[in-house]
Amino acid sequence: MQVSLNHYSTSMQALSSYKPSAVKLPDFQKAAQMPYANETVIQEKSEKLFTVLIEHLKSILQDEKSFFQDGETVCIPDLHGDFVHLITTLHRHGVLESDLKLKSGFKYILLGDIYNRGKDSDVIDHWLNKQITNNTEIYRLVGNHEFLFFTRKDDGKPLAITGRNNNPIYIPSNDVEKDISSGYKITEDLLKNISEGSLLAAYAFIDNEYNIPKSYTHSFITNEDLNKLQIQDSKDSFNFVQVLNEKIKQLGKTSYECFMDCKQKAKYDWKEINAPFSNDPIFNIRGKDANGKNTSYLMRITGIANSGKKLITSLLDDIPSGIYQTVGHTMIFHFDLPQGFPEDSPIIISDKDKKAFVQFSDVGIGYYYKDESLERVNIEINGKASKTI
Repeated sequence: MQVSLNHYSTSMQALSSYKPSAVKLPDFQKAAQMPYANETVIQEKSEKLFTVLIEHLKSILQDEKSFFQDGETVCIPDLHGDFVHLITTLHRHGVLESDLKLKSGFKYILLGDIYNRGKDSDVIDHWLNKQITNNTEIYRLVGNHEFLFFTRKDDGKPLAITGRNNNPIYIPSNDVEKDISSGYKITEDLLKNISEGSLLAAYAFIDNEYNIPKSYTHSFITNEDLNKLQIQDSKDSFNFVQVLNEKIKQLGKTSYECFMDCKQKAKYDWKEINAPFSNDPIFNIRGKDANGKNTSYLMRITGIANSGKKLITSLLDDIPSGIYQTVGHTMIFHFDLPQGFPEDSPIIISDKDKKAFVQFSDVGIGYYYKDESLERVNIEINGKASKTI
């Protein structure tokens, strides 16, 4: 394996020399509020934690190496219920005001998987509601943990997800189970936002510094996905993003209508609610192909290394050329990283021709959750600190 310790800019420059065809920018709806998180009990819980964190941040120095420049895009990876780690990380990166308000002049993209593991997903949603009220430019993507809210057994508990050789994968689902006692309010808000187009499958834009297309999804998109979406020209970098978002919106409308009908009857048919997604290989998080490989882009990983414990640091799938993809889903320390590579910042893996790159950005925010402590490890979310493998 050839390994380079070049920075993010080297990967971007490689794409700059590869000229894809002209692209047409899709329109994207900004994130919308999750009304369930405005309830009094969640507001009270949130305000107490806000007060504690405002004081706690006074002891945490900002890291100049992590600073974003005005106008840059701030990618926020999988949070998994850890509001404390989110806030301390944003503070260290210099994009947070002293009152926990996100600084203006930036675009914020959440890569999905806000829920499960940690106990403060409701606080995250409440805090995001406040940022949305402040007209902050936030775009929110779905992840597989959002889809766990729709993928349920008859009793409302989440269905098991299977991995290679049909072995079950343990996915902590505390928020999904807690949602049962609330009358499925989170599920309702998620489906409503998907159906209205404010909870996206993907996001994309032109990076002005390098003049290349960048896309954001929970996990990476392959050429096989483009074929499933019946996109003929994979070099039309944003076409697949637009089609993907239109598709999830339409599926979300059908699912939301079914959910609301079940709510009115006070009897939830989860198989029927999830049917629009489970019948579509792109969005069925339990879907497998003939080789036992996940069919959904929400569940994609690079592959298992020979040790059986780590993920290989090369792409096994063909991915669209000329696009720089930024994704979450796979925690960095799950990769079989070369010696000297940090586990606390994003990594970049390219295809064999250096005409496509995927930046893996999940640095384990939810993984470091501790129930009674405010202390968190320092992690890096600025993609420009990425190293190329």
